[in-house]
Amino acid sequence: MDGNACIINKETFDQKVEEYEFKVNDVFVLDVYVSSGEGKPKESDMRTTVYKRDINRNYVLKSKAARTFFNDVITRYPVLCFS
Repeated sequence: MDGNACIINKETFDQKVEEYEFKVNDVFVLDVYVSSGEGKPKESDMRTTVYKRDINRNYVLKSKAARTFFNDVITRYPVLCFS
């Protein structure tokens, strides 16, 4: 999610990226855009939320429910994002 490699749909004068070679075990994040049907992007009040855990940070959670939830996240999603 915070990497430097980028694959864009259409290169423009303002937006260019370097060539990228796919490697085995690479992981990618996809930003999905939806069109209004006219080929123009349309903003919406609906949004997608993706949470990302910093594995190098210690979290001090006060409530038992928060600690239980966080332990479940660590068990099920050790370093991956989840929505």
